[in-house]
Amino acid sequence: LAATERVVLGFGTGAAALGGITLIFGRFGLLTPTTSRIGLGLIVAAELVLLVRETLRKKSTERIGTAGSSVLPAIGFQPLPHHP
Repeated sequence: LAATERVVLGFGTGAAALGGITLIFGRFGLLTPTTSRIGLGLIVAAELVLLVRETLRKKSTERIGTAGSSVLPAIGFQPLPHHP
């Protein structure tokens, strides 16, 4: 997914999930400022871990992809003749 798509998808699903969880915790009387801060902190920490992991994975893929590539043609490559 593109970065803009991820933001929209993450916001929509996150808002819906957070609303549902808040409603359930509130009904059971478990919603306090401390539990709200801890829950939001866990969500932010999980997103940061996933973001760092994806960034590292992209960097390692880019290094592997460029290390084995060559600008030389493959064996058996026959260029087309140039006609002026």
